[in-house]
Amino acid sequence: MAFQNHLPLPALFTFLGYLLLSVFGTGYLPFVQNTMFSFHSIQRATVFPLFWADGEVSHERNFTDFQGFPTESITNLYQGYECGVESHFHQMEYWITNNLATNEPSTSSVPIDIGIYILSKNEGKLSIKEDIRASGFAEQR
Repeated sequence: MAFQNHLPLPALFTFLGYLLLSVFGTGYLPFVQNTMFSFHSIQRATVFPLFWADGEVSHERNFTDFQGFPTESITNLYQGYECGVESHFHQMEYWITNNLATNEPSTSSVPIDIGIYILSKNEGKLSIKEDIRASGFAEQR
């Protein structure tokens, strides 16, 4: 087939012309303004869930038999802050609620702290602050 030997010059020139007209005519590339392609910097403080076991970062699914947590307030930990990961707070609440202890803490119980990491920008630098909101005990799985 003869057309396979030709370079796609018309398409290339058309694309380059589109880019030049977009940048010099409007001052921006139209597809970059789409929210799917834009990345926003942190303007206000935002939060992520904090889960510590015996003072170290861990995950709630590594534990069971939780004691001492007000489970209904776990999803309220991020109230007052921007949060793009609300589902993580809901998953934490679901796991802890469905794995509450039915007996007293044993000697192998691990101290658990839950709360929020607060990410904010101070003078152009990212700062992370930990805020523990509840403490209790759990058994390692």
